[in-house]
This record gives sequence, C-alpha cells and structure tokens, in this order.
Amino acid sequence: MIKRKVLSLFLALLMVLVPIVASMTVSAANIYYKIKVDGKEVTVGRYAEGATVTLPTQSAPSGKVFVGYKNPSGEVVTEATATSQVIEYTTVYRKLPTGDYINERGNLANLKAKLESGKLNIVFLGGSVTVGVGGGKRWGTRITNYLREQYPNATINEMNVGIGGTGSRLGSFRLYKDVIEKDPDLVFVDFMLNDSYNADYAGNTYRAGKNYEYIMRTLRKELPDAEIITLFITDDTSASSFGYETVHPIGVEQDKIAANYDVTSIDVGRYMLESIFEENKYFDQDIWDIYVSDYVHPGANGHAVYAEVIKSYLAGIKTTTGTAKNHTVPDTYAYPTAEGYYTEMIPLTLNGSTINPALKNVKGFTLQTAGSTAAFPYKLVPASEASFEFEFTGTELSLYMNNPNKESSVSVTIDGVTKTQTGKGDTNGPKEFFDKLENTKHTAKVELSGITESGNILGILVGVDTLDRSDVDPSTIDCIIKTAEDIVNDGTITSLIDDPKVANSIVGPGKVELKGLVDGMARFGVKSSLVGQTWGTSDRLLVKLDDVVFSDYQYCVMVYKTNIEAPTLNFNMTTKDAEPASNGDYKLYFPQSRIVNELATGVAPMKLTFTTGGKITGIYVPIFNTATDTKMSADDYFDIQYIGFFKNGDDAELFDYERYIAKSAGPGDVDGNGKIEAIDVVKLTRALANWEGYEDAIDPTISDFDANGNVTLVDVIYLARHIAGWKGYEDLYSFGK
Repeated sequence: MIKRKVLSLFLALLMVLVPIVASMTVSAANIYYKIKVDGKEVTVGRYAEGATVTLPTQSAPSGKVFVGYKNPSGEVVTEATATSQVIEYTTVYRKLPTGDYINERGNLANLKAKLESGKLNIVFLGGSVTVGVGGGKRWGTRITNYLREQYPNATINEMNVGIGGTGSRLGSFRLYKDVIEKDPDLVFVDFMLNDSYNADYAGNTYRAGKNYEYIMRTLRKELPDAEIITLFITDDTSASSFGYETVHPIGVEQDKIAANYDVTSIDVGRYMLESIFEENKYFDQDIWDIYVSDYVHPGANGHAVYAEVIKSYLAGIKTTTGTAKNHTVPDTYAYPTAEGYYTEMIPLTLNGSTINPALKNVKGFTLQTAGSTAAFPYKLVPASEASFEFEFTGTELSLYMNNPNKESSVSVTIDGVTKTQTGKGDTNGPKEFFDKLENTKHTAKVELSGITESGNILGILVGVDTLDRSDVDPSTIDCIIKTAEDIVNDGTITSLIDDPKVANSIVGPGKVELKGLVDGMARFGVKSSLVGQTWGTSDRLLVKLDDVVFSDYQYCVMVYKTNIEAPTLNFNMTTKDAEPASNGDYKLYFPQSRIVNELATGVAPMKLTFTTGGKITGIYVPIFNTATDTKMSADDYFDIQYIGFFKNGDDAELFDYERYIAKSAGPGDVDGNGKIEAIDVVKLTRALANWEGYEDAIDPTISDFDANGNVTLVDVIYLARHIAGWKGYEDLYSFGK
C-alpha cells in the first residue's frame, strides 16, 4: 500500500515536471533577434526561431510617408521571420504628393445623410484593378473599412462587381443588373485603362466615349441621390510616357463626360506616380516593383496608395456643410455620338434550364451556369463546331466570350456579310463584330470552329443608335490625303538598316516590292525570290511620304486590306522621325493593333496620334505575324488605299473616305452616289432597256465604262465583271477613267 502511494506521488510529480522541462526546452531555443536598418543594427528582442516578427514602424521625414522595409530579395515587407542571423533592411519612403488630383463635383452631403441615417451601399464597377488583391488589401475594401471606422454606427455594404480586362463597352451592358439593381448610394467606376487596352482608344479618339457617357447618364437618371466617383489608374506605359501634371488622354476624355454629369474624378494613377518617382523622373523599375506586381496590377502597397487619395476626398464628408439633394440629368451630351444610344442583351435562356428559343438552329451548344456577375449568370458552352441564328434590331453587335483557343475562329454573319475573329488575341472585353448598321431588323448567324478550350459565350450584346448620324462633309475637314496614286508617285519601300531587330526578317524592309495599282490601291507584295519562305515574327515595311508637319496634323488614319491568310496578322504604326527610345528603337506613340478579319475583302482603318514636334518623312507599317507555319506566295499582297493626316481627332474618327472620293467617282458610277456598285449595273441596264424613269441614266462621261465613245450593253457587261472581280477586269476603272 505504501509503495502504491509513493508511486502515485512520483507520477504526479512527473506530470508537474514535464511541462517545466518542455518549457525550458522552448526557452533554450529562443534567440536574440537582431536586424540592420539602413546599415544600423537595431535590437528587436527575444523570439523563438522561425517566429513571425512585426518590424518596427519608422517615423517618416517631413513630406514623406513610411512604406516599410526592402529585404535582401528586394521585396517590401513589414514582417519578418526571426532568425539568429543579422538581416539587413532598407527603409522605404515615398513623398506625399502635393498636386491637384481630385476634380470635386459631386455632393458629399448626400453621402453624409446616408451614413448618418445608418446605411450605405457601395458598388465598385471596373476591371482587374477593381477586383484587386485578397486579404482585404484592395483599394475598394480599404475604402469600405475606412468608412466603417469613421461611421461605426452605420451598416456599410461593399459590393465589388469588377471583371478583369473589361471596359466601358461591357460595363454599359451590365449596368442595370450589376449596379443599379443593387440600389447603391456610392458607385466607383474604373474603366480608363481597359478602354485603351480593348482598342477603344485609337488616334486619340475615344471610341468607347458613347458607352462611358451612357454609364454616367444612366446612373444619374436611375440613381439621382447617389454619388459617382470615376477613377483614372496607371500602368508602366503611362508612367514612362506621361510626365508630371499630365493626365492620360482617355482620362481627359472621361473627365469631360464626368464634368457634364457633376461626377467627381480622381486621378489615383498620377497621384501614385508623383508620390513614388522623383520630379521629372518618369519611371524606375525597381521603385515601380515596390508598388505594382506587373505592368498594371498594384500589389498591397499600390492599393494602399490608391486608397490614400480617395480617403482624402471622402474625409470631406464629415466637414461638408452642404444640403442633400437629387442630381439632375443635363439636356446636352458631352459626346454627341451618345445621344439616343442604349444597350440591349439577347437572353441566353428564359427559364434557366433551356436555351432561349429565340436562338434558332442551335447546334453544338449546351447551357451552363456561369458563376459570373448577375448580368451574366449563364453561358453557352460550344463543342468543337457550334452555331446558332437569331434576329435583332440595332446598329452594332458584339459577343461577350471567354477567350477560345488560338487556333479557333468565331464568325458572325449579318445580312449575308461575314466577319471572323480568331481565338485569343483579345481580353475579356466583348468581341465587336459589326458597327454602324442600319437601325432595322437583322438576321445573324454565329459560328464557332476549332474550339478545344474555353470559347464560352456569356452575352449577346446589341447596341442601338436611335438617331441618324449625318455624314461629315469632307470640305469642312482640314486634312492631307495621300491616296494610292500619291503613295506610288511619292513613296518607296526602303531598308531600315538602322533597326537591327528587323534587318534580317524574311519579309522585312527591302524584301517587299511595289506591285503598282490594283483597283485604285497601292499594292505591295513579297519579292519573287522570297516566295514560299516562312515569315519572321517582326516583319515590317516603310512607306516613305512627303513631309507632313506633326504640330499641324497630329492625327493619322490609314486604310488597308490584305489577302494574306494568317491566323493572326496585326498592324502597328510608328514614324521614322519619332524620338528614339533608350534601346535605340523608334518610340511608339500610342500604338494600336488590329487583327485583319476580312482577309480578302476587309478594309480596316488604323488610327494613331502623334504627339511630338518635327516632320513625318516615313511611316513604319510593322507586320506582326504570330503564325509559325504561314508562308508567302506570289499572290499574297498588302494594299494601302490611302493615308490621311488630320488636325482634329474627331475628324480623323468621323472621316468617310468613300464620301471623300465621291467628288470624282468617275466612269461606272451611274447613279452618282460616289460608289461603283451593283446598283449601277441595274440602273444602266434599265436605262438601255428604256425603262420609264431611267432616261437620264446614260451620261456619256460616266456610263461609257470602256471609254469607246458609245454607251452600250458592253458597258453593262464590263461594269458587272469589274464589280465581280473577274480576272482581266481589275484595271477597268482606271482605264475608263
């Protein structure tokens, strides 16, 4: 019995000693953790090795903001792992910018009234920067948390509806479902850079202007007591291209629209650039990497800076002495193209389980839930080959899609005209297929082929212009036009021996030759000695023109077409006399790329703005061919129809070349509308057949297409064959003229 009591006492004592021994073991592993900050050793304290240590906060010098510490890997951190080794850190500060970054136009009293009443709904509408980073570190969540701290008795709801890679065009279509139906009191809009990335900024003309204005006007109309804040963010190109006190060109355009609707704009991008870079130092990659994880997406530090300037505006809520009131919608439009414009979507389903019966002859598609925003809850998932047809009334048609694989193609046919785009090559923004249609009922067919991944259709987007747009009178436009004849007479293809990046390309400068005029276009093709060879990846030619003064004509429009069958064929433009970049190459000023979709017959404009002084003595037309198996043939060609230089960006956007040449359409244009088309064949035939009302159609200077002095059925035949493109009749227009 005594032995049992002794054993029990021993076990009890052992149970007490074990934790003590264990504690002693842990204590023995503790280390005296030290770091060096800016070369000076700093004592932190005793920690278990491997523990997470919060680094001490430094007081910033006057006019500076403490960011954190740069570790040996170059990362900026505020926490470290305890180790027995001494680790050196560098203190990172940024300056507190003093510029004017906020155009205050809203009514903070509206927000004050909502917050004091106990509830505020915030919707964040934008792209990937709005989607942001996790862990509550994105700028939107920082703003929400800031307001929650300032107004602890209010319920503040954060609703982030950002979709990466999308801009104003898609935003206008999802406005009601993703924003208005959430009954917001405060709406943030972030679409500036994505409008640029989605090719909505060309030649300094803001193509998405009507969509952006539709967003502003609709928000003001549907939410009169809500406040709107539009943001201008930045990327590395903007940081490199624009200096201090310079607003991004799209920001300038969006701000014009925002001003029209009393919407506050905040240039958070310029605020960050001017706070991290020294004055007149536009870009430093090491500094940039502290705040931005790639070319545009901020890390936690960048989101903190964006939020900082927004907070400085919202701080005025507490001090405002204004009165809450509803906003009114102005009668005038900042962008005339937006007047009467509205958006519609054709539903993919009516009941959530079957495809909308309005989509006819559906082949190869299945309906699935998308898990996207409220505006796009479903998707049509295609097989390798898939198609459907539908009718719509409107002036433009786009498809909102997940990017299909590179080898696939997406075709849309409307009223017998087909336009095709290859997979990839675009962002998550909508694929625009048709624009400037007549505002009547149309029949459309969508066809997908070669799909091996993604390619889902999330939305069928119909834009509607309810006002007829009057054509621009060419006589009112101050411009210089270089036609095909000018290019042949004044232009040459020259070598670029000063550009080693393309000197050896297969179809580069000096390896493309002028083929003369065909159908009024200057035709360039590969030299016969190179036929059958594979293209390089950065081939280009140079069209040399007479001097054009930059300062007078800052906008350029080029119209071209090609029959080169390349899966992805992109065109950029720059100038020979542009300022050389640091790497010796010529600097591109807002280069815009377009994929040539209508290979044989397509005519696509290229618009670019030049923003420096000097003269244009040549225009590079780089041909970027991403295909690896595309070979040139003797029949492949690249045509330039005209190059126009304009003083005004709106003129460059609205300029109608067909109307420009209508002043001298010449033989074959029987009805005198400036175009040689099938209706001319019909009218000339009816005139020769003495149909009533067509007696005056025979004008010897126009109707004598073969220029033999007589107007006969032969002219009808020649005209028809010319329009049909029969071989041997290509040059009839020039002959008749």
